[in-house]
Amino acid sequence: MSNETKKTETTETLMGPPAPKIEKYDHIGHVYLIVVAAIVSYAVTEIVKPFIFKTCAEKSEATIRLFAVITGAIVGYSLSNDILDLWLGASAGALNAYVIKIIKSKIKSTVGLDKTPTTETE
Repeated sequence: MSNETKKTETTETLMGPPAPKIEKYDHIGHVYLIVVAAIVSYAVTEIVKPFIFKTCAEKSEATIRLFAVITGAIVGYSLSNDILDLWLGASAGALNAYVIKIIKSKIKSTVGLDKTPTTETE
């Protein structure tokens, strides 16, 4: 046994095997997964939203957000069967629901729809 081989074996027993090299763009698959989960979550939530409004009117906003999170999680997990991607998909659904709510409120306040009197006040 050469001196170099003995040195490598001793280093591996003390510190473990060398860490795998991480590629520069190794995380790009997760970025695509988040984008796909957010888009699919938005689309499915918009399709189901009228049914949610009809069935549970008093808790409809919370139910819609919960549905967006669950849909994002299902999409994330179904794309790669990994728990990390399940959580990434759920976060994409939550972020999607939050961003859509903020954008809609900004548009309504800019246009002035939030100050429009309702039929009950007239």
